[in-house]
Amino acid sequence: MAAEAAALDLTRHWAGYLGLFVFAVTYLTVMAEERLHIRKSQPVIMAAGVIWALIAVAHLRAGDTTTAAEALRHSIAEYGELFLFILVAMTFVNTMEERQVFDALRAGLVRKRLSFRQVFWVTGLMSFFMSSQLDNLTTALVMGPWRSPWGAAIPASSCWRASTWWCRPTRAAPGAPSATSPR
Repeated sequence: MAAEAAALDLTRHWAGYLGLFVFAVTYLTVMAEERLHIRKSQPVIMAAGVIWALIAVAHLRAGDTTTAAEALRHSIAEYGELFLFILVAMTFVNTMEERQVFDALRAGLVRKRLSFRQVFWVTGLMSFFMSSQLDNLTTALVMGPWRSPWGAAIPASSCWRASTWWCRPTRAAPGAPSATSPR
């Protein structure tokens, strides 16, 4: 049976074509998420189940009862590893957020009155050195919370180009034209 399993080529099989069709429909559904008012995870999880069922049926019809089960077990194990890794990374980031590490970093950089170009280099270098100790995903999770609200913390006068979106003030003084008003 193992020789038959190796010979089963799903790239030229009805299950392979149907799996590609399910994938394409799911991809289009995810792209239309805003119009359909559904979460991306719903069609993706459904499509994954349908595709796995197609693979199982194709292998069962070929007389192979083990290959699909082994592949499914392997995929579930990889998913579990990724899930646990993300759980630990998110716990790490939430702990740092709770202990106000990001607020302290942000306050220290704001006190230095760095330009956006300097902020870019400082955060880039910090990410570079952190990513050698952490995974890239964890580094992105760590850097995101304190870098994202940066535009509100730096006055527009320190921007290297006042017409960019991050330099526009969030509130204009009474009587002053806003950044979004036509000039």
